[in-house]
Amino acid sequence: MSDPRETATGWGFWRWSLTAAAVVLLLAGVNAGQLTLALRIKGQPAPLGLFLLVECVEWGLWALAVVGILRLERHLRRGGSALRGRLGVHASVALIWAVLHASLMVGLLLAIDPSWEGVPWAHGLASRLSLKLPAALGLYAAVLAVVRFTRLRREREQSALREARLEAGLAEARLRELQAQLQPHFLFNALHTVAGLVRAGRGADAVDTVTRLAALLRRAARRGERFETPFEEELDFVSDYLEIQRRRFGAGLAVAVEVAPDARRALVPSMLLQPLVENALRHGADPESGRVELSVVARREGGRLRLEVRDRGPGFGATPGAASGLGLSNTRARLEGMYGGEAALETRDTAPGACVVVTLPFRIDEIRAGGADAA
Repeated sequence: MSDPRETATGWGFWRWSLTAAAVVLLLAGVNAGQLTLALRIKGQPAPLGLFLLVECVEWGLWALAVVGILRLERHLRRGGSALRGRLGVHASVALIWAVLHASLMVGLLLAIDPSWEGVPWAHGLASRLSLKLPAALGLYAAVLAVVRFTRLRREREQSALREARLEAGLAEARLRELQAQLQPHFLFNALHTVAGLVRAGRGADAVDTVTRLAALLRRAARRGERFETPFEEELDFVSDYLEIQRRRFGAGLAVAVEVAPDARRALVPSMLLQPLVENALRHGADPESGRVELSVVARREGGRLRLEVRDRGPGFGATPGAASGLGLSNTRARLEGMYGGEAALETRDTAPGACVVVTLPFRIDEIRAGGADAA
């Protein structure tokens, strides 16, 4: 049961009030029905209306008492009272409340119940206390226990929420740091290509490459604001990147792309594919001809997306540090930060060449997919 003082005025207050009224009516109806049935079985008079009125008053008073217990506990906690001191106050209040409640109920019975006619008030109070005092104290203790349990649970939930927000904030900061590292790395390598063209006296190609690079960097900046993007956008980005690299490799660069239609819609980390392709370009040249042959393969396997980037170079075993460079190490860290143990990046040698395999949960952008389907 929530504290009415912590609920907003309006619907919050009325919702609490209606809930309390429903509980009172339910308890009153059950108790009055049981008492009526028991008396009628014995052949004694059993005025159901009278019993229902008495029970409604009795449990209605307890509903008000719950509000008082909540407010008292809140006041004591705000005052900095120790647990033992608060329990002492509640014990005293519980005893006073039990006597007050019994007094009110005896006064009501003397006023409306014919069977109480002529009973002295003090005698009626003593009789009722002897029957109801243990139950009243136990009910007060139960309400207090529920209040304390609810508060402790709320505090644990709030603490867990704060920790989760803190961890999420740290994880997001780490992901942004890793993502930001890719753009300067990509830029430096692209500028190295431009410098090579200038040294080779290919000024027109250098100017065209710089123009393409500027457009590519604008796209990279926009995509850097998101952690995930559809894989088809990664393919488009890498296609533009490879156009720049063809200025360097010319006919010595061949790229094959085999991507299943559903894989194109899969969400992947932004800037996932480009560092894998770049790594293959740097280390995947054929040792004899110098030609670079790359293949990009992506497909859905059940609930996972499998991405492979292959080359026909000397392999990871023949190239020290190729499997632990910035691009691959950064990608591993981003996958771990975004998907935990549900994603992986593996490097392996093939015959000939090398292969990088990325697996991650298969998900699509439902909003974009719905819009595309509608179109």
